[in-house]
Amino acid sequence: MYIKNSYVSMNYQRTFEQLQQHAALSWPIELTGQDDGAAIITALLHTQNDFIAILNFPVRSVEEFITILPSANMRPNLFVKHLIVLSDFSAEKIKRSITHLQKYIPNGTLQYEWDGQVKTYQFQALLDASATTIKKKLGIEGPTLFQEYELNDHMREMIALLLIGASAIDEETAIWFAQCEISNYLGNRAKLEEYVKQRYIWVSTIAKGSTSNALGHAAQNHIVDFLIQNINLDNITFQKDGNLPGVTHYDPGSGKETNFDIVVSRLGKYVGIEVSFQVTTNSVIQRKSREASASYLQVQKAGHKMAYVIDGAGNFERHQAIRLICANSDCTVAFTPSELLVLAQFITEFLE
Repeated sequence: MYIKNSYVSMNYQRTFEQLQQHAALSWPIELTGQDDGAAIITALLHTQNDFIAILNFPVRSVEEFITILPSANMRPNLFVKHLIVLSDFSAEKIKRSITHLQKYIPNGTLQYEWDGQVKTYQFQALLDASATTIKKKLGIEGPTLFQEYELNDHMREMIALLLIGASAIDEETAIWFAQCEISNYLGNRAKLEEYVKQRYIWVSTIAKGSTSNALGHAAQNHIVDFLIQNINLDNITFQKDGNLPGVTHYDPGSGKETNFDIVVSRLGKYVGIEVSFQVTTNSVIQRKSREASASYLQVQKAGHKMAYVIDGAGNFERHQAIRLICANSDCTVAFTPSELLVLAQFITEFLE
């Protein structure tokens, strides 16, 4: 619990430089389990350039490509996940492909075209795999994606399938695996970068949007839980997406109350908290900074307090936006335990 005298009095209005010095920048690993989908997409975006670098090796066959993976700077299960997302190969399609693999690859023998030559790849592990356990074998779902996996036969064969499926000589097989065409770009960095980055935009536009929302909600939930544990006051209320009395949206005369990510209140006193944790650069922090000045004037006039929790490498690329927020806030902290304790102290001092 928060102990009042455990901190010396401090200036809660931070500068950009002070805030950056205390920032975590990367999404905390201990919160990964709170939203696996968000953490997975974040991991994929972080390692996209490493993924492209691996694909850039010039090779003469899919077997030769797979032999370089153990020395690559990426966990094999994460590499498989990259290929799955890039190929838009859904969990349902993985299950159906495993269930009917004998239909598309009779006797496990796949003939495919590579650099103008017909080659053969032999499957076995995937033919024997169960549709219900394949994702665990590959280590591509939830927390398993962040665990260390050795390159196993299931991974090798899934990599081969995702690389060369569209190049199958058999027309029905090529149609079924039509998205699995990345082998056409191996060893050509310019084409790889264009293909991968454009494909990621197409495949994961919705996923990235939901990721941003999911990370935001996970951060808000964590902050609320943290404050509940570290503020020892009676009659205190915590509300997500709450309002401050007398603070309206943009136009003070509009009557439409402004929503704040978190509102903490006690006995007629209110603290509005805005939260932004962006690992990749986007426009959310710009919007918050544009609204900061107008909101802060109303918050002050109404006798309330305004606080921000700002973190993530993407946010700190927006220098001017963060500076504007710092200038229009009663308390600005980063997303670390020590920083959230500072926020708890600020709220306690105001509400007690």
